[in-house]
Amino acid sequence: MRIRPAHIEDAEAIANLHANSWRIAYCGILSDEFLGNQVSADRLKAWQEKFNCAKNNQKIWVAEEGDDLTGFICIYGDEHETLGTFIDNLHVAAAYQGQGIGRQLMHTVAEWVNHNCASKGLYLEVLADNQQAQRFYQGLAGKPVKSQWWQPPGDGEKVKEWLYSWRHADLVMQAIC
Repeated sequence: MRIRPAHIEDAEAIANLHANSWRIAYCGILSDEFLGNQVSADRLKAWQEKFNCAKNNQKIWVAEEGDDLTGFICIYGDEHETLGTFIDNLHVAAAYQGQGIGRQLMHTVAEWVNHNCASKGLYLEVLADNQQAQRFYQGLAGKPVKSQWWQPPGDGEKVKEWLYSWRHADLVMQAIC
């Protein structure tokens, strides 16, 4: 497995993995209509925008096994003055979960933050009903710090989410080692 910076040519593969991940993780959380009929187009549009209108502090890495895209992570360095770098997305293909890919992507981000960001903190948002993701982040020393509401794409109702944070990227690296 290798991790490398993403390129615009990866947008469609990232969008497909993202849509498939949402179909599995958000089943029963987001509307069946959205997940069944709209999520692929929605995620493709979102990733095309991320690549075509990238902010200066945006970084995206992909994990690959042979020709397969197995996971990706997207961050915004020093996005928040006190919380630090925002982890916008972390997804691993269902067939590759449990193999350490998510942990390796998080390690890549933690190293990058330590070398490139003024604030060493990390934070992300995770849906309250996504227990698997919460266990993953807690296993990496992430702490839920507040609940809030997220308006998903499509016509669904707001869903509760947790903001998880790490006061320093080294906490992620220590949890992995």
